[in-house]
Amino acid sequence: MWKLFDKLRRTPIETIPFDSPPPAAHGARGMPVVNGAVCGGCRQCVAACPTGAITWAEGTWSLDLRRCLFCGACAEVCPNDAITQSNTYALATKDPARLTVAVATTGRCSQEVR
Repeated sequence: MWKLFDKLRRTPIETIPFDSPPPAAHGARGMPVVNGAVCGGCRQCVAACPTGAITWAEGTWSLDLRRCLFCGACAEVCPNDAITQSNTYALATKDPARLTVAVATTGRCSQEVR
């Protein structure tokens, strides 16, 4: 038995480098991404978000990734197609501030929600 433990102790441990997460599965939705140049500020995405993860204030679109479900409701209702679903899903971090995405937007939207 001691020979077995000695062999295990002397066997080097192989580590696999983890540079980036594996790609998302086909059809999986990732983090929403907004194109600030196309976003007109209609705030339909804010109304459609079931968790309240999206806020819009003073020309800035903000997404709280701690609340986002990656459901895609925001992208579906955007009349300008300014929001797309990326394939980024691995968002582990020790700093909660890194889980808020803010994008400055320009222009006006003809279908503004009041």
